[in-house]
Amino acid sequence: MESTDRRLAQLTLFSQLGQTLNSATSLHSLCTSVSRVLLEYSDAVGVIIRPRLYGDPPPKPCYCSMAGKDPALEIFFLQQESQLSSQVLHQGRTKLHYPLSRTRK
Repeated sequence: MESTDRRLAQLTLFSQLGQTLNSATSLHSLCTSVSRVLLEYSDAVGVIIRPRLYGDPPPKPCYCSMAGKDPALEIFFLQQESQLSSQVLHQGRTKLHYPLSRTRK
């Protein structure tokens, strides 16, 4: 992807996320909409959102969306998420994203 195309894709993603943030009426609608936007306008294969509301995060992800219907991939993502969540709880640091190994052109 050329740098101009990449920049246009990023601006489109940011615009869509901004619209989503402005139109959300609840945490549920926000997380659902953000998941949809990230899957539609980015290279994301899966999106897992675990909001931290009051204290520790809930025991399982609140929102898990996949681009396709591959049960094995979903299990893999949930295992990765569980491991990262454990690290966050023990280290006290949050990660905004965790890119898995992927070859980019």
